[in-house]
Amino acid sequence: MKILAVTSRFPYPIERGDKLRAHYQLRELARHHEVVLVALSEGEVDRSARAVIDEMGIRSHVVSRSRISTVMSTGAGLVTGRPLQVGYFSAPGTRREVHRIIEREQPDHLYCQLLRTAWAVDGLSLDATIDYQDAFAAAMRRRANQHGAALRRVFEFEADRIGAAEAEAFEAFSRRVVISEQDRDCLRSPTRWAWRSSPTEWTPPCSRGGIRMLGPTWTWPSWATWATRPTCVPLTCW
Repeated sequence: MKILAVTSRFPYPIERGDKLRAHYQLRELARHHEVVLVALSEGEVDRSARAVIDEMGIRSHVVSRSRISTVMSTGAGLVTGRPLQVGYFSAPGTRREVHRIIEREQPDHLYCQLLRTAWAVDGLSLDATIDYQDAFAAAMRRRANQHGAALRRVFEFEADRIGAAEAEAFEAFSRRVVISEQDRDCLRSPTRWAWRSSPTEWTPPCSRGGIRMLGPTWTWPSWATWATRPTCVPLTCW
């Protein structure tokens, strides 16, 4: 199966949680499938970083984002209703380039990491998976409670937009993954979620069609243990 993954950052070097998660998910998928990576980046990706991904058997495309277009698309979110963090990664030029690559690669399955890349599925009839990773709307509300009235309203405003986008993505994708039961319960959903968690290996609902997903991982030992198994364990997958 040919899987095309869209990430908001190039998954190496590993200095952020989303990069850690993407790196080992993609490494595991590449053991069983043809994987093509489309990574967004504000700057040039070092050759040595790309070489690490190449060695995993993954072909990579880097889509550059200019600071000007990023600022403009972020601001446009205030008008269009998109969350700011989605607008930050979805400048029109970026969206066009990603869709051109998808059209050229003709994947069997699309994998989008985080809500900020969910727009990649727009207009496509592909089988697709979204990795929410965390419940960002709920996290934003928690941050809102840490501030005074004026700033709290700003955070709550963004939380409402993120929550609506999370629910919209639930309908747009055929498979969804999240890092924990707590985050799953914080996400809005129009349907009842299928839930299963096991300390041993199993083939999750989202593995239909040969897809194996990896997660969750808070710590390096978790990644190191699960990444070596032929079938990896997602804590929450529905």
